[in-house]
Amino acid sequence: MGIKTRMSSLAAAIVVGMMAFSAAPAVATEVSAPEATALAEFRTNLVERGDSAGVAKFDALNAEQRAELAGYFVGEVTPNFGLGSTSGTTKTQRDGDFAFSQSAAAPVTKGAALAAATIKNVWGKQWFSFAGIKITETKVSLNYYVSGGRATSVASYTCTVEQNADPTASITSSKAGSYISGSNAVGECKVVVKRGAPTPWGTWSWSTSSGIQYVTGSGTGSYVSGGWR
Repeated sequence: MGIKTRMSSLAAAIVVGMMAFSAAPAVATEVSAPEATALAEFRTNLVERGDSAGVAKFDALNAEQRAELAGYFVGEVTPNFGLGSTSGTTKTQRDGDFAFSQSAAAPVTKGAALAAATIKNVWGKQWFSFAGIKITETKVSLNYYVSGGRATSVASYTCTVEQNADPTASITSSKAGSYISGSNAVGECKVVVKRGAPTPWGTWSWSTSSGIQYVTGSGTGSYVSGGWR
């Protein structure tokens, strides 16, 4: 079981994979009024997105898990995984019920058809979850031209927020640049997260964090790497 930190800092609690846990006392099982509201709004968001599996997992959480999740939403529990790039297609770092994962893929096309294609596509996505409930997910998808086993130019790419059920955060993803590096193509997206947390004075304090999410594809159409920088 991992260790969590209850703290008032908001800046680290973003969803883009720059998070780590520090030693702290055990999480309390009681929730404050703002925390209860956040939990209720989170469940509503899952329902509105048609995430029936997520709703079922949320309803099955015990009191300690609910308190821990609520603490994250209001900025008191700050998970922080040092998640960088990956050289494979999937990677997950977890501590207790919190997990940050990333996966990637290239087209399923095989053999001569893939080799003959002059436009390749690769994508990478990252998501943050609690007890198997997906809270947020962002994705980069890259289309690029190839010739002679090398990427020659970028045709197009997209930056999307696939999921945001977090009741105390807004997330945007926008193009940050695409280019050819050696024989590979790279697409980058700037992900910005604005998080809020209640103050002792009954107001909300807001902070903004950002990171660059990227994906790299080879001249043969395979996924090379992806993650954050």
